[in-house]
Amino acid sequence: MVAAKYGALSGYAMVAAESKAGKVAAVGMRDGTVLLVCGNSIHNAQLHTCSVQWLTVTQRSDNVYDVITVDNSGDIVWSLVTWDAVWQVVARIERPTAGMRVASAAVSHDGQWLVIGSATGSVYVYKHGDLKTIDGLRTDTATVLRVACVWPQAHGRHTVSAVSVDVDAKGNVRIVSGGRDGWVRTFSMLDSVPVDAAPDAMCVGDVVLHCTSRVQVTRGWIEQLLCVDGRLLAVTFFRKRLELVDVEAAHIVVSTVCAGGAKLWQVVVGSAEVRIGFVKSGLLRTVCAPLSQSAPIVLATGISATDIRAVCAIDVQVGGRQMRVALLGGEDGHIRIIKCNDTQLDVLANVRRHRSVIRCIQSIPSICLDGNDNRFVLSAGAGSELRCWRLDSSSSDDVLALVDWAQAPVLDDRDIRIMDIAVVHRELSIVWIAAVYSDASVVLWRLDTDHQTFSCAARAASDIHAHCVLSVASVKTNDGRYLVLTGASDGQIIVWDVSVFIAGTVNVAKANIALQAVLKIPNVHQSGINTMCARVNGADIVVASGGDDCSISLTLIGSTLPSVQSITRKELAHASAIQGVSFLGGFSICSVSTDQRVAVWNQHLALQDMAITLVSDPSALEVSTIGDDTQIMIAGIGFETFTMSHSYQ
Repeated sequence: MVAAKYGALSGYAMVAAESKAGKVAAVGMRDGTVLLVCGNSIHNAQLHTCSVQWLTVTQRSDNVYDVITVDNSGDIVWSLVTWDAVWQVVARIERPTAGMRVASAAVSHDGQWLVIGSATGSVYVYKHGDLKTIDGLRTDTATVLRVACVWPQAHGRHTVSAVSVDVDAKGNVRIVSGGRDGWVRTFSMLDSVPVDAAPDAMCVGDVVLHCTSRVQVTRGWIEQLLCVDGRLLAVTFFRKRLELVDVEAAHIVVSTVCAGGAKLWQVVVGSAEVRIGFVKSGLLRTVCAPLSQSAPIVLATGISATDIRAVCAIDVQVGGRQMRVALLGGEDGHIRIIKCNDTQLDVLANVRRHRSVIRCIQSIPSICLDGNDNRFVLSAGAGSELRCWRLDSSSSDDVLALVDWAQAPVLDDRDIRIMDIAVVHRELSIVWIAAVYSDASVVLWRLDTDHQTFSCAARAASDIHAHCVLSVASVKTNDGRYLVLTGASDGQIIVWDVSVFIAGTVNVAKANIALQAVLKIPNVHQSGINTMCARVNGADIVVASGGDDCSISLTLIGSTLPSVQSITRKELAHASAIQGVSFLGGFSICSVSTDQRVAVWNQHLALQDMAITLVSDPSALEVSTIGDDTQIMIAGIGFETFTMSHSYQ
């Protein structure tokens, strides 16, 4: 949406995201305009007359954000933005010296205090007092806010890279600064200068700044200060090692090697845990640890930094214990099994049989083979490769192996790609699978796990869809029919009835049996349908889909004819193409987009919840539910899991 409205942001100069919740981002343009992106809305204001050089955005309350901006001429503007597009200028900020360069800034939650850290090591404090915001955005008539107190060279000549300011219930003000010298300094506000602490107090006007503590937390530098439930945490770097330090308790919460000098990292801290994602040696790595953890975390390696295109969750018995694992497949042709029921991601298996990209992975429900409960998975992708794998957990140790069980024959051209697959039905050792191809064809495969063979049961001619088929889903109606739904790059959904093949009324041994379309639904999306899922609701079928048009659609199909009952569309549900949709409990929907947002929608497509994923370029979504435990798995350039804290119906 930003790219469409502002020409791919060709004129942007600076971008900053609100670090606590990540729900908004501020963009400074070269013409002096500042954009605030809130959900699917963009608020813009002409705050400067020249290029925005630096900015930051902080959240004051649920729907109110403070934005501090600096332009190339050195003008500093403090503005206030609300979620409903009300943008007001609070004040223009005076620079005590012409050489003052802003490196960090923070605003207290009551809006009374502004703290600025400079590139020359000084800390500047501004008091808003009883000043009122003005109507409109005229910075030339805005009140000039003069410095109330300054602590020169608080960090020597080193940059003050992070600051924070908090006000407690009694009105006591605490200011914390962190610098490139590795030191953290804590300041408090006093009514007068203490006689016994005069060297540790600075006063300008009515405000007295008193230094209460000074501690070195790293031999490197401090990049970020976080305050979580009263705990002061510092993100530090030294010799390519990232450490999250509890400053007051003087212990390391997380310590791991990363490419901190290249800024390829992100830290998200919740009330109970911390998640850190970073890139090192071409691999994307993730640390997830409880905040109570005081020992360094050892991170498992082996997750490829190339794009992961497919993810599938499955629960298996390993060593006599139930274990939830994720199977990942992507650009490098590898299938990896990741243990994900702990805070640490462990690679249990890594196998490559595909010659090229894996685009989809699907699990097959438990199948009885030789009297044992076996688990099988399917993988497909480039070169028309469709493979079945058996998960072998016969070892008493925590070992899980992938056995290459069967491979489907290539029907036509190896240059054709399988775009998506869906398990339609299974009965003992026979599994029916729908696969869609890049040449617009749809194939119904029959897998015999006893004899380890694939056979083509039926296929649809490529001229029925006429465009590349991107997604597929299947349902069994209440009257016992098996329907396959396919979505193509032209935004059309086609419904196929494959019941006659599964029931055995058609001899599948005969070649060239054609699938028949029973319903065509045009214009469900304006462009390609990247992802789709379906669920039966009484006599109807509910189909959720997401596409390149950034919208989510709910299509209600009557299963008796079938016929279209209604189509509900949420335009611009995300800021970029939607790559995954899945039903949660009931008919709530989870979606993920390349804008790195994970959203939960109710059955009327009203937004219920939203989170930001650390995974770059998300490509796949998987929702796994067992009892009350629901995990959302996101895969792209990396892999991340979310645990649902609410039950959505």
